[in-house]
Amino acid sequence: MNSKQAPQAAPAAAPSPATARRCGMLPAHRLANWRSLRLALAAAVLAGLTGCLSDRLFDNDDDYDAGTDREFVVRYMKDWYLWNDRLPADIDEGDYASGQAALDALKVPEDRYSNISPALDYNRFFNEGQTIGFGLTYRLETDEQSVRVVLVQPAAPANAAGLRRGDLITAIDDEPVATLVAEQRLSAAFGAAEAGVSRRFAIVRDAQNLNLTITKDLYDISYVLADAVFELSNGRKVGYLNFFSFADKGVQPWRDTLDRLLAAGAQDLIVDMRSNGGGLLATTAQIGAALGGNSLEGKVLTRLTFNDDHLPSNRTYSFAADARSGRFDKLVWLTSRSSCSATEALIVGLDAHRSATRIGETTCGKPVGFTPPQFEDKVYSIVSFRLRNAVDTTDYFDGLAPDCPVSDDGTGQLGSRDEPLTATALSFLETGACPGGAAALKAQRDTRTLSELTGAPTGLSQLTNLW
Repeated sequence: MNSKQAPQAAPAAAPSPATARRCGMLPAHRLANWRSLRLALAAAVLAGLTGCLSDRLFDNDDDYDAGTDREFVVRYMKDWYLWNDRLPADIDEGDYASGQAALDALKVPEDRYSNISPALDYNRFFNEGQTIGFGLTYRLETDEQSVRVVLVQPAAPANAAGLRRGDLITAIDDEPVATLVAEQRLSAAFGAAEAGVSRRFAIVRDAQNLNLTITKDLYDISYVLADAVFELSNGRKVGYLNFFSFADKGVQPWRDTLDRLLAAGAQDLIVDMRSNGGGLLATTAQIGAALGGNSLEGKVLTRLTFNDDHLPSNRTYSFAADARSGRFDKLVWLTSRSSCSATEALIVGLDAHRSATRIGETTCGKPVGFTPPQFEDKVYSIVSFRLRNAVDTTDYFDGLAPDCPVSDDGTGQLGSRDEPLTATALSFLETGACPGGAAALKAQRDTRTLSELTGAPTGLSQLTNLW
């Protein structure tokens, strides 16, 4: 079965393939006749449904007769919000200054993910494989005095300016990170996601102070950030692959890399998802099809459950055939607090079909997803379904805990033996035991999430972990 298609169902008018190939949401059905969306869902291409953000947006011919974004948000939530039965009985749309204000006031406490984003940014990321920004991922150091750069996109302005994984950012435009954290302005300090926005970063690298000025610009996303083949002391070969996001443009790089690893003799596989915030579920099914202990063809990746008003929309995603499946004996996941949504759906989905080991940190905890419509120039990624695997695992709002806890301290290059998570994975594959040490202790005690310390990123930054 083509993983970009829904399971067999009664025929109905489906969007064109170009329209249906998107992320984190339903295909681009028309908003016109919202009730007919159930029928379209029952048979159409669910390529866009994602556990993360979203995909192609609905065409916006009918908008619930909303004249303002606040009216649209309230009416959409009453209809499609997963927890619509927990909304107040009487909602006065006039009580909210904006759609964002309405969303903030109405979403339930466990909903940390519903957000509103510019449609242009969404489409650019999922359709073109491009985004605007510095192109870096950071995490806050436990002393809250600096942030550690843990990833730099290869084609991004940050890389061109000389920023490197492991660099400590101590100030942004002369404002200390400690002050920005204390005042909950750290995310805002990175500036708007617009080309031309510049920031001056005070950097500490190898005990030396540096200053880098970086200007945001449009750049191409790299989906495979590193790959390698390691040989253990017993002669066994282990493949390693760092995969960034479940978008259509990432499928071929993923497959090409797996083929290269297999050609080099890899028998086991380390899949590094520490910076993967999710993406399209259709793409997730394509990626995961290569990772079975044997063939996964026709086996369930995940099931989607909507609210009681839209039960006919419930849907199943299954794996397609992939000749690579069964080629890797042992599978190890590398995870962090940034591993989210479709990444978790894949890990949980494969748990029902094969054994695997998780190394790193507890994941973000997002067993839900969106079917985001577009109203005017915004995308409304509001939680509309819950994810569950073939054996009904669904309750992981607290995240997926690692089997071997290890913290990514930013040292070592991705894909190198001396990088902490990779080193732990190789040790585990060789000995069958989790090593101890400072990195493991740090992972166990550093339990606060970045959102708890700095305010949660929203929109595309929440999915990509990029700034």
